[in-house]
Amino acid sequence: AELYRSVNTVLVTPEGPVGYNTDADGFLHALKEGGAPLSGRVALLGCGGVGRTFACEAALAGCRIVNAVRDADREMAASLRSFVQKLVPGAEYTITSLDGLEGDFDLLINATPVGMYPNVGVSALDITSMPGLEAVIDVIYNPDKTELILRAEELGVPVAVGGLEMLVAQAVYAA
Repeated sequence: AELYRSVNTVLVTPEGPVGYNTDADGFLHALKEGGAPLSGRVALLGCGGVGRTFACEAALAGCRIVNAVRDADREMAASLRSFVQKLVPGAEYTITSLDGLEGDFDLLINATPVGMYPNVGVSALDITSMPGLEAVIDVIYNPDKTELILRAEELGVPVAVGGLEMLVAQAVYAA
């Protein structure tokens, strides 16, 4: 939790509450179970709490990160980039707009709420122009298959993992 600056689980002890973060554990588990290595060039959509966790893990794994965000979130994305580059000096970290994301990627991570129930049937990004994409992971767990995951499957992306796998793993780690 201290590393990611985000708490999603609190354990009440006799000494007081202790905060933990199981986002990374769930994320890494979902990648492993889906057969998606955390390597190469990674497109990260979003820069909030869960995006921060994924950016840290990707940088620690040596990935080249392209963080695609809304224009309103550019300042927050720049702050996240500074944080990640202090954590991993020399980490390659580029910021772009969601509609400016281009090029080949090994992994696409949706760390935005776009596509979550009740706003289903929409995606933060059209991945049609991303040939060679090896894996997609979406943090959204409701619906089980988001528009992004359905599109990835249609396009033959080898690994497409929805957020339910991550959510269940987070619960196990939190127990």
